[in-house]
Amino acid sequence: MHLFSEAFVSDLVSVVFDGVIVHDGTVITDANKRAAGIFGYESAESMVGLPYHVLLAPSGRRATELRVSSGTEGRYNALCRRRDGIEFTIDVNTREITFHGSRLRIVAFRYSAGEQAPFGESLIQRSLALDQTVKALATTIEQRDAFTAGHQTRVSALAMRVAGELDMSDREITTIRIAGNIHDIGKIAVPAEILMKPSALSQEEYDLVKLHPTAGSAIINSVDFDGPVRQTILQHHERLDGSGYPDGVADLIPEARVIAVADVYDALTSSRPYRAGMTPANALDLMSEHECRGLDGDALQTLSTLVQSN
Repeated sequence: MHLFSEAFVSDLVSVVFDGVIVHDGTVITDANKRAAGIFGYESAESMVGLPYHVLLAPSGRRATELRVSSGTEGRYNALCRRRDGIEFTIDVNTREITFHGSRLRIVAFRYSAGEQAPFGESLIQRSLALDQTVKALATTIEQRDAFTAGHQTRVSALAMRVAGELDMSDREITTIRIAGNIHDIGKIAVPAEILMKPSALSQEEYDLVKLHPTAGSAIINSVDFDGPVRQTILQHHERLDGSGYPDGVADLIPEARVIAVADVYDALTSSRPYRAGMTPANALDLMSEHECRGLDGDALQTLSTLVQSN
């Protein structure tokens, strides 16, 4: 193998201390682990395919796009933005290359000498630890409630898509991702025989299940999430007309409004031992026209558009 073969360079980039991405003028085509850490992504692979401008703060976007369009190379300072919305200034060094006939731009990121990262490596580690905590909590409840296994994951993914279409902030979308994955964690306080009951619940049993948002809120109360995760979990069964539970509030936060829509849709379209799941069309009709009038109209319309486009 030649020392500077593609394989060698790929391995080299993966271990350098600088954050490195490659983009084609539109989307990121490659990144290394350090870049993922700087910008708050779970992995380098999760950055591939994203528009490169998601790494830029809105006020710094135009200057960088002019550099990209003109092919300007060299070092400069860029105002960037992490996935969680934190903005920071960082040294950038760029180089234009042609690879297999395509124009690519290599971008390296490094903090200025003597300058501390505005959020610190400890925050990155904390974020990863919180994600691991979320996964552990989600797994715990799904092991107890086999009938809803996968429900939380689906709700989280669907709610994030709706939130993206509604142009919600990165911080709101992060809250939705986390809360969606553990919104039913309070069911751990519900007797297993109720969760696993192969028939419809009695009113008394249903009243016990209705306590799960309060229990879930209490379970994660001591976890220091960067966003209203606890309030989202508490409100995910509340309704805008005050008909929801556990507190009958009507002033829901935006994250809870989106989670509520995704939660109802997935529940209606999922099968249970005592009933078959509805078709997407029938579920949307029910959500729009009947007992689910307390759902957020914008979120519901966005969900309907997404479902019908698939």
